[in-house]
Amino acid sequence: MIQRSRNFAYLGALFAIAGAIISALLVCKHSFPDLCQSSMGCDINGTDGCKALGQTSYAHVFGIPIAAFGFFYYATVLVTFLRIAILEKSSKMLGSVVFLGAVGVFVDIVLGVINLGILDTPCILCIYTYITTAGVMIMAGLLFRSEVKASKEKPSAAIDWASLVVHSIVGLVITILLYGCYSVMSPTTPAAQAGVPLVEPSEVDQIISDFNTLPEAPMNVNGINTTEGGDGAYIVIHEFADFLCPHCRHTTHMIADLMKRWPGRIKVYYRQFPLDGTCNPMIQGVRKPFGDWRCNAAQAAVCAGGMKNFSEYYHDVFELQMQDPPAMTPETLKPIAEKHGLNWDQVYACMGSARSQQLINADINAGKTAEINSTPLVILNNRILSRGSPHEPFFFHVIDSMVYKKEGQAAFDELKKRMQEQ
Repeated sequence: MIQRSRNFAYLGALFAIAGAIISALLVCKHSFPDLCQSSMGCDINGTDGCKALGQTSYAHVFGIPIAAFGFFYYATVLVTFLRIAILEKSSKMLGSVVFLGAVGVFVDIVLGVINLGILDTPCILCIYTYITTAGVMIMAGLLFRSEVKASKEKPSAAIDWASLVVHSIVGLVITILLYGCYSVMSPTTPAAQAGVPLVEPSEVDQIISDFNTLPEAPMNVNGINTTEGGDGAYIVIHEFADFLCPHCRHTTHMIADLMKRWPGRIKVYYRQFPLDGTCNPMIQGVRKPFGDWRCNAAQAAVCAGGMKNFSEYYHDVFELQMQDPPAMTPETLKPIAEKHGLNWDQVYACMGSARSQQLINADINAGKTAEINSTPLVILNNRILSRGSPHEPFFFHVIDSMVYKKEGQAAFDELKKRMQEQ
């Protein structure tokens, strides 16, 4: 094997290492979110696109994160390139490495269409893996071309299936070891199990000071029935959301966790901002290829507002995102309403009516006063907390700080006691 070919093999191995590192980070974010909470490299307008992807149906195959398959792929490619470079016997494995590169490029084209064409916020780390896969394919092609020029006989393009199986087994072992390491490193303390650790009392004043610098957006709540929480709450959240927005689903989960963390202190107004020109005059045309599903869900939500168990119904509608396809039609919304005891006949009669559009318009106009330009928009005690999904630690710590300022250390002690009892 000539030195030039060996260099291409080592370069291919470097691309595979880069892809494996990026895939390992995605595995951590998708399977061990308590361990990998940083949004560095993934943040777009306050939304962690990599984390948000992990909460959609697109990120899993048979319940396994696609990132895990990606790590396995790069590990297999790495072993193949290294064997070619070290053993200097490339003729039998050239077909295998070209095959692996081609498979990776094909899969990345499909994933790229989903990432850049369907998701509201793309996964930046995923885009980096597309680049590394392209590098693998290029190095595989250059390696094959180099061997063609150096050999009197044309190298075989046949796939060495026996070697490929061995390399795949090694890649699988490395993938299992990665999961084992993450499992050992993943935090198991009560605070970690509850999500974001409780804010330190010494940080409360600074966090409240930072919060008070955020822009104000006074919200009128007259006639808004899409709510959760008691009227005596001193923390008020307005979430403007679209039911097909993954970041909105993630934000709603955060709010639900906060209400469990601080029961009785929080009231939420769930406001509608469907990203569909059919029912939202601020949107020019239908923004995503899902017909009027967004409007169906928004109409059903405002029509169900004020009914018993509305909040349970509201949260379950978001879970329709996890279906394939994530249809939000009267046929899919009806079972959810009936499950929680809502009067579906009343809701259905209201959907599409002038009243439902008036209620949606009230939310849209309220969002317009806050200069809404994306979903979700979160307004906390009449201050704009985030355009996009809030940064989770800051969101939790602001709420923690508000509770501490109102109730003192006793509230923190009560929370810690509940954590220990879980």
